[in-house]
Amino acid sequence: MGMATGQVIGPARVQAEGRLQIPAALLEALGIRPGDGLLFEAVGPDEGRFWVIRSQPLEEFFDRHRIDEPVPERLWETAVDDMVRDVMGRNVGGGDADSAVDRGEKP
Repeated sequence: MGMATGQVIGPARVQAEGRLQIPAALLEALGIRPGDGLLFEAVGPDEGRFWVIRSQPLEEFFDRHRIDEPVPERLWETAVDDMVRDVMGRNVGGGDADSAVDRGEKP
């Protein structure tokens, strides 16, 4: 199913415990599969958007994010911003502009 950018797919209602059923047409259009993650960003008071983070085998994930040495003290503070930057290609959340890697810390 092809979609135009910005096309509204359909409504969804937030259920108990914050659960949300994504419309089937959107799942199909974006190729969202079980195990994929969604990264949400608040854009305004009543507006947000999300990115699909494709699932990957655990071995691939751990190989990519391997840490063989003691974890630097500030690494955890920047890890989320680094992951968001990997996914979205930009800095969000008002964190440090430099990533842990940029500061010479091993991811």
